[in-house]
Amino acid sequence: ENNFIFVGDAFSIPKSDNSHSEDAYFITEKAIGVSDGVGGWNKYGIDSSLFSNSLMKECQRASLRISLNNNRD
Repeated sequence: ENNFIFVGDAFSIPKSDNSHSEDAYFITEKAIGVSDGVGGWNKYGIDSSLFSNSLMKECQRASLRISLNNNRD
């Protein structure tokens, strides 16, 4: 059996004081994920933070579902 310990932390830094970070991440016991928002989308009226945050939220949910299903076996 391979055992390992991951100790980590993360934070998002906005590009300016008047904005929010376009990047997103999640950390669980079994998985980590990072999504780099595409700031250039702003000039087309698209908030890339919504995409990156939604993507990481769904990835976190999926990883938790997979982990729960694996623990049932």
